[in-house]
Amino acid sequence: MNQSINPTVHQSNNLTGHASMNPAVCQSNDNTSFTLSILVANRAGALSRITSLFSRRGFNIDTLNVGPMAEDPTLSRLIMTSSGDEATKNQIIKQLDKLFDVVDVKLI
Repeated sequence: MNQSINPTVHQSNNLTGHASMNPAVCQSNDNTSFTLSILVANRAGALSRITSLFSRRGFNIDTLNVGPMAEDPTLSRLIMTSSGDEATKNQIIKQLDKLFDVVDVKLI
């Protein structure tokens, strides 16, 4: 059986092996790494909702650190690095701001 590869679809580096269909991820040559500081409500499923946002859009999380806030145990801080062009970075920040559990997003 002869299988051809669609040149517009690029394989992602994620563990699921799904192809990324996002043109910003596939065609951008100016991917730069950026770090986000995300303050979230310390509730069950908050981390899952944040990571699924990245997964649904084909973005990769390079590093992820999570810890409770010493000042307020009802909040946790996520420090996350990812990569992408300026449009990708802005889209990620806007989408994170829309999530119910997210209190604050800062680019550091």
